[in-house]
Amino acid sequence: MIAPFLLSASPAPDICGVLEVAYAAAIESRVPASPVDVQPSWRELALEKFVPDFIARTTLSKGEVADLVAHQGMHREKGFRALCLWQARPMPAKDYEGHQMKVSFSSPIFSGDMRLAVVEVSFQEPGFGYGSFCVLRGGRGAWSAQCHPDWIT
Repeated sequence: MIAPFLLSASPAPDICGVLEVAYAAAIESRVPASPVDVQPSWRELALEKFVPDFIARTTLSKGEVADLVAHQGMHREKGFRALCLWQARPMPAKDYEGHQMKVSFSSPIFSGDMRLAVVEVSFQEPGFGYGSFCVLRGGRGAWSAQCHPDWIT
């Protein structure tokens, strides 16, 4: 889903704002949204390990993937936890039975020009979880996101 709202972009992106855009896209919200229960991430993005067929289903070109891979070491943080003062309306992620899920974000990876980013948004509750790989593009003063399911357990 491409988020129908925009967030101001700058040379040094507001990481929390970028995460809010990814979160809203991952929960398929039509309005800006922020998570409620954010936990440290137990997953790290390693784009060079992604299956080529999965990457082909995203909007990323081979050149963009190569740029992100080249910069991912600068942005990767083990156990990343988004400690943010969220700006958007809190919208808890819930499973199909209405149970609230915990949320985590991988540390976002930005391209060399800081106009492209990827992040994984994960949702968990005891015994169940899933994640979405989100591609964020910044341009003309805004960020938008498109997310793709990438794991389930």
